[in-house]
Amino acid sequence: MANTLFSLTALAWFLGALARPVMYLTDAFSYGTAPGASLASNLVGAAVGLAVGAALWLRPGRGSALAGVLFGFYILPTLLLVQIIGTPPWLIVLAALSVLTLVLSVACLWRTRGGIPG
Repeated sequence: MANTLFSLTALAWFLGALARPVMYLTDAFSYGTAPGASLASNLVGAAVGLAVGAALWLRPGRGSALAGVLFGFYILPTLLLVQIIGTPPWLIVLAALSVLTLVLSVACLWRTRGGIPG
């Protein structure tokens, strides 16, 4: 069960990592014109997401789960944007993916509290 949880969490991280540059390059939901959106920032976000997803997929354990939780808290600045720009569709998509990855990462960390049973 633990490896399934880690695999699902890794897939969520991979999906979130791909969503940002794809939404930027295709200008889905007018994301390309969003404040602070640049190709460089989206590629850095994608690289972090891919790294955390790879860690969760290849090395499921407390360290990768902790990385997922720590990087998952990056959702907080995104949610603070709601006060500034409202709730455009691109923000809802990214926020939903970010909340999903954070919740799954916390579940992975919780699952490792006593070690991962084989």
